[in-house]
Amino acid sequence: MEVVMERLQKVMARAGVASRRRCEEMIAAGMVKVNGKVVAALGTKVDPARDKIQVGGKTLFLTPRKYYILMYKPRGYVSTLSDEKGRKKVTDLTHPKHHVRKTYLVRVKGLPAWEKLEQMTGGLVLEDGPTAPAAVRLAGEREGNALLEITISEGRNRQIRRMCEHIGHPVLRLKRTRFANLSIEGLKPGQCCHLTGEEVDKLKKLVLNE
Repeated sequence: MEVVMERLQKVMARAGVASRRRCEEMIAAGMVKVNGKVVAALGTKVDPARDKIQVGGKTLFLTPRKYYILMYKPRGYVSTLSDEKGRKKVTDLTHPKHHVRKTYLVRVKGLPAWEKLEQMTGGLVLEDGPTAPAAVRLAGEREGNALLEITISEGRNRQIRRMCEHIGHPVLRLKRTRFANLSIEGLKPGQCCHLTGEEVDKLKKLVLNE
């Protein structure tokens, strides 16, 4: 069997311990053992299939199999593996470099005029440059506030909120309902489901533009 050696911090990060940088800090602090011995050198390489790795006394269980999960991220959680503020976190499967369509249900303050929605559809000029065209429709109205369904293919920081603020109708509540071919329909906050092989293959093709 071929032995594949990898950097310790990379293996730890892949196992979900923390970000790679935080894993490096943990190694340097003497919090990690390999086969029962404390390892503090950042250049240390290990064989994930054979070596016993312990972090803070807990053994990492590594598997070559990958699991793909769709999660309905509940409010109050952050999408990161490590957070210095100690907030609740989940893994975010998106990345801004991947131009994959994302759909949101957005409750905004007030009722935007059709001209405002057309501006969003055609693209807005924000402080970091023009946005790409978006799909926008009025999905409902309640107590004088509009519910918009907005689909974008970019991933800028707080993009939906900034777009709505730009047209004068700040976001009251926002929920992402679809990512590429994946939908959270049927899931409750905090619930997740495993993706099928067909869903994973389709997602990869969309992300990698295959």
